[in-house]
Amino acid sequence: MCAKVRAFLIKYQDRVLYGLDAGWQPYFSMRPPTGKQHEGHVNLLESLYRADYSYYAGSWPITYNNRATDALNLPRAVLEKFYHANAERLFRLDK
Repeated sequence: MCAKVRAFLIKYQDRVLYGLDAGWQPYFSMRPPTGKQHEGHVNLLESLYRADYSYYAGSWPITYNNRATDALNLPRAVLEKFYHANAERLFRLDK
């Protein structure tokens, strides 16, 4: 399966963007979130990002989403497009 995912990401490297599905809605209450809640959310985002990066960039067996798998070992050029160049181009962001 990893070989298929890797081949897909390399083939469509100009069409894929990285993103996390982790919105900032800590609690449904009338009170604003506390600093501790905000810090916890930031830590969650960082841990998700690091796990994702290990999966996409790594070249070793890893545990990803609680499953043993091989990392994809994507080429650096593909990672650069995936993580920022495609969004820069798509949204016409100035460098």
